[in-house]
Amino acid sequence: YRDEVYREARRKFAMVQNAGSANLFFKGVDSSTTLKKRYKALLKIYHPDNAGGDKEVLQAISAEYETLSRSID
Repeated sequence: YRDEVYREARRKFAMVQNAGSANLFFKGVDSSTTLKKRYKALLKIYHPDNAGGDKEVLQAISAEYETLSRSID
């Protein structure tokens, strides 16, 4: 599961950098519970303290989470 989420998030981040569009890390999320679960899973992968962590990706994920959490709640 972790490797699959990691690959998908990395691919989506590359798309964000190239296309500049939003809602790529949380595509298909329709409830606050699902949003929180996906956010926590992505945090575990991309936190800078982890071996594969990436600060820029984490910032993009957090920004998207904040935007979506306001619109879903």
